[in-house]
Amino acid sequence: MGAVTDPADAELDLLSETELAAGVRLACQTKALSSLKVKMPPESLSGRQELQTTGLKIDIAPAPAIKRLDVELERSTILDREKFINAGNAAGTGARLCLISTHERKTAELIAGKVEYVELATKPEFSSTYVGSLEFPG
Repeated sequence: MGAVTDPADAELDLLSETELAAGVRLACQTKALSSLKVKMPPESLSGRQELQTTGLKIDIAPAPAIKRLDVELERSTILDREKFINAGNAAGTGARLCLISTHERKTAELIAGKVEYVELATKPEFSSTYVGSLEFPG
């Protein structure tokens, strides 16, 4: 018989001393350390055979094409148009980030928990400021 690892605790619990002395091992607990021959007793092949495979869990942090950059900006008002830039579809970008990154999803949940709803329609100055910013001619 070729070289193999020492019997694992599971083998010591499940196999008798006679089986261990005869070289009986559990394939799921034994690693080959050199070339070897494996003998399968004919009686073990008489029943239904099942193969169980398991994989390694590897945590992968995706590297999205869009990255979050935290910056501090000075406070602005709706009238300071030159200070605004089009962010594109920010909601769609956020949704995609939440789908591909559990870290981004947890960050979004934290932010959502801090959001306070403000009804702008109840603010008297909102309507005139909003309409004035639309730049309708006339």
